[in-house]
Amino acid sequence: MAAAVAASTPIGQRTRSSAVSTPLSPTRITRLQEKEELQDLNDRLAIYIDKVRSLEIENSALHLQVTEREEVRGRELTGLKSLYENELADARRSLDDTARDRAKLQIELGKIRAEHDQLLGNYAKKESDLNCALAKLREFEASLNTKEAALATALGDKKSLEGELEDLKDQFNQLEAAFAAAKKQLVDETLLKVDLENRCQSLIEDLEFRKNMYEEEINETRRKHETRLVEVDSGRLIDYEYKLTQALKEMREQHDMQVKLYKEELEETYHAKVLLKLTPSPSSRVTVSRASSSRSVRTTRAKRKRVDVEESEASSSVSIAHSASATGNICIEEIDVDGKFIRLKNTSDQDQPMGGWEMIRKIGDVSVNYKYTSRYVLKAGQTVTIWAANAGITASPPSDLIWKNQNSWGTGKDVKVVLKNSQGEEVAQRSTVFKTTLLEVEEGEEVEDEPTEAVEEEDLFHQQGDPRGANRSCAIM
Repeated sequence: MAAAVAASTPIGQRTRSSAVSTPLSPTRITRLQEKEELQDLNDRLAIYIDKVRSLEIENSALHLQVTEREEVRGRELTGLKSLYENELADARRSLDDTARDRAKLQIELGKIRAEHDQLLGNYAKKESDLNCALAKLREFEASLNTKEAALATALGDKKSLEGELEDLKDQFNQLEAAFAAAKKQLVDETLLKVDLENRCQSLIEDLEFRKNMYEEEINETRRKHETRLVEVDSGRLIDYEYKLTQALKEMREQHDMQVKLYKEELEETYHAKVLLKLTPSPSSRVTVSRASSSRSVRTTRAKRKRVDVEESEASSSVSIAHSASATGNICIEEIDVDGKFIRLKNTSDQDQPMGGWEMIRKIGDVSVNYKYTSRYVLKAGQTVTIWAANAGITASPPSDLIWKNQNSWGTGKDVKVVLKNSQGEEVAQRSTVFKTTLLEVEEGEEVEDEPTEAVEEEDLFHQQGDPRGANRSCAIM
């Protein structure tokens, strides 16, 4: 029906179009309609033939599929049949094996029951043994408790004894420190006593030697003076007295210079002892006194008019004055008087980078500079000690640093240390000043002397004895 409608539709359209376009005769119209119908029929026949062919092709394809499906199904049924038969054979074999296993298990069950009965008997025996062991365990626990109580008592006694031992150690350390201090004080006092005795003996011998020498010179001068007085006339007496007065004045000035030199030598000796913190041995003390005495005696080898001897006994007291200031977080906490170290401290609660900082030590006109590395930082509240190379200390950064290029920070009467930051600004300084006070007691005596020649004075010097010999005897004492 659809094909007929589809075929009829174009014919009607063509008829209408031809009728509209040109008026034709009825015969012509009929022929044209028949022609169109034949064409439509031919088209429909061709379509039907094509449709039949396609259906035949599909039918053959479906027959082929059905045949393949039947072959596949037959093969599957054959495989399943063989599979089921194999499984059935396996099941039968498994059933036989299970029956054999069951028989074996029944046999083993009998054995296990026998072993169970035997284990029950053993269990009863073991249980009785366990009860005995538990009873012994309770006895051991009671004994252990007793031992633990005894151990606790012993530990308490041990702690009390350890406390007493620590107290005794502290007392021993205190007594040992007191003994060491007393021993050091005894050594210092003994050395000081020997030093003072040697100095006193040296001064006494020096004074005795000078006294004898001056008495001999005075006697010789008086003898010569008496001889010359007989020869001179009264007119030259006034001129002689004037020259004698001038000579006595010169001798007084010479002895004043001698006493001044002696004071300066004593002051230098005491400064050296205080600054270096050295305790000289008796031999070195006597050597100092001997050298001073020898120099004092040698200064007397000059022309004498009149002798005015002034002996000074000098004692000195040394005081050390410290002054420090700081404008930043870092202060100079300590300067070692022996020149071994200088200690700085960060007094703030913040870390202080000290890269490029410089520390300058000045003693008189001599100064040395120490520069910190670029990465060094002084922690808050911490100290740093810069040791000289000869201090004998091992470097332990950041608290202990070694200045390898400087053997000592140096010593002197007036030491000043300045700390500068990386911009060259002074942020801290500290100075140490030594002050010495001398106390003098003078004794004097006057003698008169005639002017003598240098050669005669040298002979008298040898007759009285070389003062260096006296000093050597003092050194032996």
